[in-house]
Amino acid sequence: MLRAIVCGVCFIGRTRFCFARTAEIAQLRAAVLARDWAEAIIIDLSEVRYVEMDAIQLLAFLGSWARENGIQLKLFNPSSYVHHQFKSVDAMFHFEFASLPDAMGL
Repeated sequence: MLRAIVCGVCFIGRTRFCFARTAEIAQLRAAVLARDWAEAIIIDLSEVRYVEMDAIQLLAFLGSWARENGIQLKLFNPSSYVHHQFKSVDAMFHFEFASLPDAMGL
């Protein structure tokens, strides 16, 4: 799951799941929380086609945890449908998205 670490930036990527399974959610949570040394964590959603509400809540928790620890947590390359899912709940949860230039500049 972990793709690369570059200058304090941790890329967790190419997740294929829709975050529907408890084990996959736990795996993502553990992967992010273990990177408390990172300056930024980027989660690649390019292969995710649908995100369930429990995953959105988990990502909101992880984003809050990251901010409290001085870490940038950004979502990268979601499909238009997944991006719409996150934007539809943005009033409750705030998500940051990284473009390719953003990701390369971190």
